[in-house]
Amino acid sequence: MVNILVYGAGNVGLANALMLSSHHRVHIYDVDKIRLSHIQENDFSILNEKNLDKLPVDFDNVFIWDWNQSVDFEYIIIALPTNLDSRGKLETESIYQCISRLKKAHQDAIYIVKSTLPLGGSAVLTELIGDFLYIPEFLREGTTVYDSFYPSRIVIGGKQAYALKAKVVFRECSLNSPEVMLTSHKEAECIKLFSNTYLSMRIAFFNELDLYAMKENLNSETIIRGIGLDERIGLYYNNPSFGFGGYCLPKDTEDVINSIDSVLIKQINHSNQFRMNGIVEHIMDNGCTRIGVYKLSSKSGSSGVRNSSTILIINELIKRGIEVRVYDPDNSRIEALQYVETIEQLFETSQMVIANRIDQDVRQYQDKIFTRDLYNRN
Repeated sequence: MVNILVYGAGNVGLANALMLSSHHRVHIYDVDKIRLSHIQENDFSILNEKNLDKLPVDFDNVFIWDWNQSVDFEYIIIALPTNLDSRGKLETESIYQCISRLKKAHQDAIYIVKSTLPLGGSAVLTELIGDFLYIPEFLREGTTVYDSFYPSRIVIGGKQAYALKAKVVFRECSLNSPEVMLTSHKEAECIKLFSNTYLSMRIAFFNELDLYAMKENLNSETIIRGIGLDERIGLYYNNPSFGFGGYCLPKDTEDVINSIDSVLIKQINHSNQFRMNGIVEHIMDNGCTRIGVYKLSSKSGSSGVRNSSTILIINELIKRGIEVRVYDPDNSRIEALQYVETIEQLFETSQMVIANRIDQDVRQYQDKIFTRDLYNRN
């Protein structure tokens, strides 16, 4: 059992902290003191994780850390958000500043970056701060802790001597014996960013297919099933939506678009906007002037609204003079939108209700709902 510092208590940081607590003493730091007070009370509601009590988290191994405490850390995990800069590239300045400050007191720790790095970002960081490991995350929103215990793979980019040590730490906490890949920094960057770019591309593909089916009055589900029965394509990640959103896919795809020469990849975000425009046109063609919205989130099992395609569609409808009312059981709030307090009010006051994803709470209102959700997943 060793001491590990997780710097950043967002979804990625907390998920990794709870996973590592099953075998190690994990100290958490974040600039948000309110969030830290919740963690101190074992309140991890920010994660929106439904089955947290079924996972081998050891809350007695979770501690809050501040700069005044003297703890000998063997590993320091950086889990800060990385946003797009003015060039459409993921920034690394916050990571550099963080590690530079930490190294003054923790020179001997092995530094692990969990934040998403841009293509070429590792080389910049190595020149500035020296050796570190890049271990990208592949977590789904709403199941981040579960995915940490049951990872699809563990990718460790960096010097092999450090990577072999970290491999033991992460592998022993995993419950499914995942494949561990030891790679270069650059290869780890590519695995992370091209994975998310592929997911964006796949979503965009089936959304364009669905737009065609809508215009031709065809059954999308029949077509998609016929395509997905080819085992090279598969049936899982084919569910149409209003467009991909959330924190990761748009920005990671944008970084790749602005980093490489490509033809196909450069059109992915354009295709996503094309899809949202097509959804708006379809809604307008119905002639409704009072539209209800069920949930603002990007996907099932998530309360996150960042870059939500639903919100972008709402904004466009309002610009066109449509009266929009929102019911969000997760209490997500965006300023300037009108809200109703109950689901009954939503359907009583709306001519049509749009829902990116549907669930059992609205199935009884099926005749008034517009959705492209065929399978109620992802």
